[in-house]
Amino acid sequence: MKGVFDSSNKETGSCLEHYYSEGWVLIKNFFDYEKEILPIHKDINNLIDLKRKSIGLRGLDSAEKTINNESFLDLCSVNRGAAGQVYRACRHLPSTLSLLTGAKCTSYAKLLMKTDYLNLIPYVPIRADIKGEEKYLLNWHQDYPYIQGSTNSVVIWTPLFNQKLHEGGVLVVPGSHKAGIRNVRILDPQNKNNKNGGSSIEMAELSEFDKAETVTSAVDVTDALVFDTLLVHKSLP
Repeated sequence: MKGVFDSSNKETGSCLEHYYSEGWVLIKNFFDYEKEILPIHKDINNLIDLKRKSIGLRGLDSAEKTINNESFLDLCSVNRGAAGQVYRACRHLPSTLSLLTGAKCTSYAKLLMKTDYLNLIPYVPIRADIKGEEKYLLNWHQDYPYIQGSTNSVVIWTPLFNQKLHEGGVLVVPGSHKAGIRNVRILDPQNKNNKNGGSSIEMAELSEFDKAETVTSAVDVTDALVFDTLLVHKSLP
């Protein structure tokens, strides 16, 4: 598939050219599973364990290496608010911040941004999309209106489990970053309606992308989907 590169080729001319022209690249084997991904699983399990015990549910087995999805979904069914607290706490985990600030991410971002200096957002968003809760998925959008900072910014998206084709993930519009910042419409300025910050605004001209050329791909754990902050994309169910 065009746009997919192994980590050993992530700095080649063809990879960089694709990123600048199309606004995205998929880098295979970008992260180390044992050293960089599993620590995130452990931290999230700790959050699930603490929250379950705090509301009288059975805790998790401390020997588990990967996120206990069943225990999280059970927490959702018993106390959705408590599960939401776990979700929000994931943004500030030491393991995710270490991933963001590590040389692997920062050096590649510098290369793509053509700069020697970086600013970083102070948290790492982790999505937990659940079947039946499609209202929380993001429609067509750019990341810039939510994150802001610089228009010359890089987004690095990676799954914590293998993401199969058409089972979640991201759908992108290649080359859409070249049009610059898109107009947005304010829907819920106080975020009162559904407490979903991602739905407080939307792109003003959504119909433009109804028949647009799009790309999606399976993304395995340790892969990195890297894209421009102005690239138009959306969440898939």
